[in-house]
Amino acid sequence: MELNESNIKIMAAYMGAMATPFWDRKDYGKRKMDSAEVSEIILHHIVNHETIFVKDIIIDKSN
Repeated sequence: MELNESNIKIMAAYMGAMATPFWDRKDYGKRKMDSAEVSEIILHHIVNHETIFVKDIIIDKSN
C-alpha cells in the first residue's frame, strides 16, 4: 500500500520472546523481554521524532 501522499505512517516492530503466557510453551529462559519495556521503546520511536521516522525496529534482549 502506497501512503506517501498521506499523513499515515506505518512502523513494523519485530521482537523476540516476551514474558507473557503465550511464550510459556517453550523455554526461552532469560531471553524473554518485559512487554512494558518493549512498549516504551516502540512508543519512544513513535512520539519523540518529528523529522525522522523509524520504519522498522528489531527488538531483542542483549543478554
